[in-house]
Amino acid sequence: MKFLEREELANYNFQNEFFRPFVVITQKSVSSKIRELIVRCVSHMVLGRVNHVKSGWKSVFMVFTIAAAGERKTIVLLAFGTMEKIVRDYVPFITETETTTFIDCARCLIAFTNSRFNSDAGLNAIAFLRFCAVKLAEGGLVCYDKNSDGHLGNGDASDGNNLTEKDDHAFFWLPLLDGLSKLTSDPRPTIRKGALEVFFD
Repeated sequence: MKFLEREELANYNFQNEFFRPFVVITQKSVSSKIRELIVRCVSHMVLGRVNHVKSGWKSVFMVFTIAAAGERKTIVLLAFGTMEKIVRDYVPFITETETTTFIDCARCLIAFTNSRFNSDAGLNAIAFLRFCAVKLAEGGLVCYDKNSDGHLGNGDASDGNNLTEKDDHAFFWLPLLDGLSKLTSDPRPTIRKGALEVFFD
């Protein structure tokens, strides 16, 4: 965990590259023991140095999204427990460096709503989506780069999607509302009801 004790410089993606093999192994491994070990390692590293995680958030959320769709209940609940702590206690750190990681966080929470092992995890994920929506509505999840004349900080300029302050809400709301709209037709009544409430709130 020594590498997470160092501050990552702006526009560097060392942390994301470091966490990338964890994503690949989680995707390709058929061993539940290996997947559980990876989720435990990533959880331990992130929660141990949460204030130092910068570009690594993207890969962290990818690991947990893959875990959410897993076959083993212990892995799903372990990953969700870490997501719960991140969203509840450390939301400001998620978008501190790169605002687009909020979208990865929302997609990860939506993946947990599809958990077939524990309906409570699905309902809690919906509650956290509501929490994220409230933060977004308050403007608490958007950070701006002071040198970009009102553009979102650390946006990927290479794809031409440099967002202005006026566009930020559509950019962040779209994946959140899209995920909730799909959940409103979920076959499970409790998930459907919870998604409808958050969607229309």
